[in-house]
Amino acid sequence: MSKSQIASAGYFQQYASLTAEERESRRVICDAKIDETQAAFPIENGSWACPGYGQTRSKVRCHPTCGQGFLPDWTEKSISKPKKDAARFMARCGDPATIVRKNLPIGMELKCSAKPAHPCIARAATIAISDGRLELANVINKKRASYQVVCEDGSVSGRVHCFQGVFNNPKWNRDAWKSSCVGKTTTVVLPSKKAGGI
Repeated sequence: MSKSQIASAGYFQQYASLTAEERESRRVICDAKIDETQAAFPIENGSWACPGYGQTRSKVRCHPTCGQGFLPDWTEKSISKPKKDAARFMARCGDPATIVRKNLPIGMELKCSAKPAHPCIARAATIAISDGRLELANVINKKRASYQVVCEDGSVSGRVHCFQGVFNNPKWNRDAWKSSCVGKTTTVVLPSKKAGGI
C-alpha cells in the first residue's frame, strides 16, 4: 500500500472507532465547514450537490450543478470537462474538519447560463401557415426537429423537417407546405335527431 492509502485506511479506522455522540459532534462541525465553502463559492443559477451532507460521514464530496434549463459557464475548468478536471471540493470530517478543493481556486466564479433556444423552435414561431399552424412533433437533437402542418379543420396535411432553423419537405416544392391547408374548411357536424324528436 502507498503512504496515502495507509493514511486513508488509518483515518477510516479512527473514524469507525468514534462513539455515536462523537460522530454527531463532528457532523455538525463538518456541515458548518461545507456551508462556509459553499458561501465562498456561490453558483449563479445553480447550487452545490453534496451527497451525505447532514449525515454522520467521514467524508462528504461536493460538486457544482446547474438548475433546470441552465448550462455550466465557469470562468475556469468546469463540470463539462473530464471528471478529473472538474471543479469540486471534499470535506474531511476529522478533528479538526478540513476542506480539500480541486480545480477550485480562490476567487473562481461559478455561473450557469440559460440554455440557448432550440434553433427550430425559435424559427417555427415566426413561420405563418395559411389556414393552419405548425405543431412540434419531435425534437430529434440540438439541431434537428420535425413538425406537423395542422390545418384549421384539424387534419394534418403533412410533416416538415427542420435542421438548424431551416424547414423543408422534399415531397413539396420549396415553400408549398406553407399553403398546403388552403381550401380546407372546418367541417361542422350537427347532432342527430333523437327518435320521436321534432
